[in-house]
Amino acid sequence: MFPKIFIKALLSIFVLIVIYVAFVLAVFVPNIERHTMALEERIGETQLQKTVQIVNSAALEMASYQASALASHKQTLEKLTTAAWHIIAQKEEASRGQGADAMRQKQREAINTLRRMLYNDNDYFFISDYRSVLISHPYLQDIDFSEITDLYGNLIVPPMVQIAQREGKGFTSYWWKKNNDDPKAYEKLSFVKNFEPWQWVVGTGVYIDNIEEEIASRKEALIKRLQ
Repeated sequence: MFPKIFIKALLSIFVLIVIYVAFVLAVFVPNIERHTMALEERIGETQLQKTVQIVNSAALEMASYQASALASHKQTLEKLTTAAWHIIAQKEEASRGQGADAMRQKQREAINTLRRMLYNDNDYFFISDYRSVLISHPYLQDIDFSEITDLYGNLIVPPMVQIAQREGKGFTSYWWKKNNDDPKAYEKLSFVKNFEPWQWVVGTGVYIDNIEEEIASRKEALIKRLQ
């Protein structure tokens, strides 16, 4: 048998241990849990802020690309049209002082040259006179467009002639079918330039959805990068 004093001492130690454990559970554990939760919240907030920053940065990048893509295509249209304009100008210069027959011959040469000029497989140039008659076009040659409208009732060629005469050059848009197999209307952006000596307007265009396809492809790549 253990002495009573030993048993009492052992019980006292046990009670103290129980009290200490209870104190720790009552005081320290909740504090640890609170600190842990607070730390997790701060980490979560930091990650969320980083995610928001990344998404905002991606949105700005996408908006910048959209603007630059449209600007790039506009610049390309203007350069191409200016190149075609110079072909006409060279023909006109070669006909100066040669008489009316020589001028008409050079006009026919310019018309035929531009009608055969294709780029990007199926993009083309066109020439309209001031009456809105397409005197050079690979598919709509010599058709009077003075009253022809797009699929939404907007005149197509007269606005081109007007802006070319008024500003010397400029952009217009209209809605048109890409081919006979597709009944849907697509917006087409055109750039035109005035050639006053012969009262011609020369231009070319691009379908807006072609630009949008480029943007969609860039957006898909950006989303994959974010994921």
